[in-house]
Amino acid sequence: MMNLSELLTSIKMKLGIYGISIPVENLDQTIHEVLKLETIKTYSQFFPQTITMEFKLDELEVIYQSYMKTTVLIPDIFGGRQIISVRDVFPGKMTQGAGYMYPELAPGDQFYQSVMLGHAYAHLTSAVSPPYTFEFEHPNIIHMYNYASYARDLTIKVDLEHFSNLSSIPPSQFESFRQLAILDVKIFLYGILKHYTDLSTAHGNINLKIDDWADAQSQRDQLIQEWTSVYHIEGQSIYFI
Repeated sequence: MMNLSELLTSIKMKLGIYGISIPVENLDQTIHEVLKLETIKTYSQFFPQTITMEFKLDELEVIYQSYMKTTVLIPDIFGGRQIISVRDVFPGKMTQGAGYMYPELAPGDQFYQSVMLGHAYAHLTSAVSPPYTFEFEHPNIIHMYNYASYARDLTIKVDLEHFSNLSSIPPSQFESFRQLAILDVKIFLYGILKHYTDLSTAHGNINLKIDDWADAQSQRDQLIQEWTSVYHIEGQSIYFI
């Protein structure tokens, strides 16, 4: 879990404005607004929070159903956060195969016989059942094709926008998130502070010297390009329309 207070302090220290009074009302709150409106939304596109949920089909709102196609709504259980994409939707639970149960463990010959029967049933099910596929339609609609041939349990794996308090971002992603956050804050503050040459403080006038901040937007664009190239290489296959 990323600590918001520590991040805000770190950003101000990196920008050289820690402990300095600048003409921005409630600086911490303002930076947090920048993070919510800019950084989190962009960062979540590349490094989302991924969660896996298990449902019974009758627990979901079914808006269309036929033998070939079933359309359901993903319930709003994410605290108002946006679903960015659906990584996977598959029949059954995480502890099951696609439409059949794994055989229970049994000693000796009974165990091996159960395993062989399970594999045989799996191959038979695969041979006689039409292929299962799905499509995701924003904001929360899943179209499943040939689902009627499979189990009534459903597992959905989704990518979500991160919480505004950053609690869903792991500590291992602190540096990459801060990198984008600093650029977003630079872009925002430069639009305000470029109109000032000096700031009066209790310790005298301070020359801001923020000319290098003018390049923050191009640096951000370059970072997004780098992330995009890596994301397309490493990202999993996602079905959506």
